Amino acid sequence: MFVRILLAVSLFFLCVTDTLADPINQWRQSHEQQIVDQFAELLSIPNVAADTTNIRKNADHISQLMKDAGMSVELLELEGSNPVIFAEKNTPGATKTR
Repeated sequence: MFVRILLAVSLFFLCVTDTLADPINQWRQSHEQQIVDQFAELLSIPNVAADTTNIRKNADHISQLMKDAGMSVELLELEGSNPVIFAEKNTPGATKTR
């Protein structure tokens, strides 16, 4: 559930207005169907913490989405626990994060 909330919040911030709003909104509008399709596909995977098989499917699916977005992704796992996704996108010259 937390991952879905985080994804929804991330999608929200793609739409906020600031100096990058126009290019971001243009990109979002031109990719709207793809975004909705990917989100619907994610939501179709059951997301119950005790269901380790489907939690793993969620983690694999989200990891692939992040890789497709150009991020380096690592799935962190401890025996007896659900996986955690660590993703990073290095941007040369960036002086802050958003």
